[in-house]
Amino acid sequence: MPLTAQHASTGVLDATVDPLGEGVPWEAIHRARPRAPLTCRECGHGLHAKVSPKGLRFFAHDRAAPTCSLVGETMAHRLLKLQLASAIRDTGWYAELEVAGDGWRADVLATSPDGARRMAWEAQLAQITVDELRERTARMEASGVPVCWVTDRERPWIGAVPAIRLSLADESGPPVAVDAKVVDGTGVFREAWCPRRRCENDGGAPGPCPGHGWWRPVEPDVDLSVFVAGVLAGTIRAHRTPRYSRFFLESARIVWTTRPHVITERAPAGSQRAPP
Repeated sequence: MPLTAQHASTGVLDATVDPLGEGVPWEAIHRARPRAPLTCRECGHGLHAKVSPKGLRFFAHDRAAPTCSLVGETMAHRLLKLQLASAIRDTGWYAELEVAGDGWRADVLATSPDGARRMAWEAQLAQITVDELRERTARMEASGVPVCWVTDRERPWIGAVPAIRLSLADESGPPVAVDAKVVDGTGVFREAWCPRRRCENDGGAPGPCPGHGWWRPVEPDVDLSVFVAGVLAGTIRAHRTPRYSRFFLESARIVWTTRPHVITERAPAGSQRAPP
């Protein structure tokens, strides 16, 4: 069930903001008589405004709706889209939900205040293959739109595409108040202690050695709001690592990290000396 709708006279309405669009208040479309002329932006079928038991506003398809990807969205999916949009708006960027592009559709599309940069944020809670996600990622990137895939469960595609896993607090109250932590998909580069002489530390004595370091998960977990702000500011970026370690050696993967960690990983032999 979508969070946006097309109004016949005022254009796109977004149930996650006030007013919904072009000065239209929620009361003008929710249980209004005569009914507001609303249609789905994806399938064109009629919609009506609803409110969930938790207070989340959304649009529901009228009866006899055709096949539409938005029909099958769960409440958890809608809540995550709302949370991503809220985190984006808190940074000063614009967040538009359910935006169609050239062969793709973004759950949440973030646009910088000057309109120069765009980024898609995808709530991916359902099962999907790695190949499908890579294909969808490539389509977005071909349009100049990088993407971050977001889930709340362990998935085999985390690390195969730019993605994060969240830990969502089980709390009552408005959806925007629910806290979230990034628990997977981020990484830091840590130099290992090299016992060999005349190795990458170039000190002739054992010391920290970039050539023997590993990418590891960020600890402690990162607040979703902090992560989103860092990504949109450009201080956190997706990076393909040559090797990654959690509790054991894993294959190369894509992690979200900061520039200093990439520089440390790429430091040439001899650039790091052991401390005196």
